[in-house]
Amino acid sequence: MNESGADLYLGIFGNAAPILADVSLIIQIALLILVVSGWLVARRRRYANHGRLMAVAFATHIATVMVVMIPSLAASSSVFLYGVNSLALVAGAHAIFGSLAVILGFIMVGRWLMNRLNIKACLKRKGQMRLSLIVWLTALGFGVYSYFLFYPVR
Repeated sequence: MNESGADLYLGIFGNAAPILADVSLIIQIALLILVVSGWLVARRRRYANHGRLMAVAFATHIATVMVVMIPSLAASSSVFLYGVNSLALVAGAHAIFGSLAVILGFIMVGRWLMNRLNIKACLKRKGQMRLSLIVWLTALGFGVYSYFLFYPVR
């Protein structure tokens, strides 16, 4: 409650985050589970299912980037106007790694869509897939950290 006795909005995680930020965070965690599932499917050599899972994960990620993350970055761009601070550094790193992850995702999914039946070509790109995963996980880590810097739990 605030001084007037009115209840303050508490987000899903006990902070003042907008509902779209909370939902986006939950979706990104669900995508992490989906990506791990896709990795496990690939280890079982079910490559077509792996490709489909990764395509769904990527499409869902792009939707959250377009609907939540880009507008959020635009709305909070003032954080970058006040010099170097931890919030600006973490949010900037999230934006950079996130952009790289999107680019790499477009490349991976695009190549898969153009030649879904050529498993050997996909297997040759395991290194690129690992790089994409590392970049995305880094972006995810900076994104979760940014979320809790912007909306600390009280």
